[in-house]
Amino acid sequence: MKDHGIYADLVQQTIDSSRNFFQLPEQIKKAYGQNKQTVYPNTSRGYFPVYGEILHEDVGPDSKELFDQGN
Repeated sequence: MKDHGIYADLVQQTIDSSRNFFQLPEQIKKAYGQNKQTVYPNTSRGYFPVYGEILHEDVGPDSKELFDQGN
């Protein structure tokens, strides 16, 4: 990762913060779920547990945990 203008320290802090968040207990992470967001559209923000998102109906729920964010 280079030539994108983002300092390596900031990239590492972001990775560390992400790891720390996903190590939290499920109940804490759920407090940041999509249904708790006050931005529009709330469907593009927040925490999703494992199997909490379906991108393709024919495949079923995705086996990933994620936190959507945007500006």
